[in-house]
Amino acid sequence: MREAIMDVLQKEGFTVVTAGDLSEAVYEEAEPFVSFFHAGLARGRLGSFRRLSLCVYAKAQHPVLLEEACLKIVKILHKKELVNRRGAVFVLEYAKDAGDFIDDDIGRVYRILEFVSPCLL
Repeated sequence: MREAIMDVLQKEGFTVVTAGDLSEAVYEEAEPFVSFFHAGLARGRLGSFRRLSLCVYAKAQHPVLLEEACLKIVKILHKKELVNRRGAVFVLEYAKDAGDFIDDDIGRVYRILEFVSPCLL
């Protein structure tokens, strides 16, 4: 799942990093950049969903870039059919954003975008 999402975002010009790759070189050069993490499996009356959160970072002085990047990512990924490396097809649906936050350590503002993917158990 991650590889398919990374490929789509990188084709659209986004720098995608894993949480372990947040080195100074990455956040000094990339504008904006995306990091993501698997947020677990949610079960409900109507089915099960895999939850995925994307953190979109931009320089604190440029919150408009953050807004534009988030809108573009939602437009790219919402209702998008993707294929993982095992050949399984999955669909991402935009659920919500969790708000804007400031990371003082790297001088960036970021927004968490939450997506879900319906799944069969």
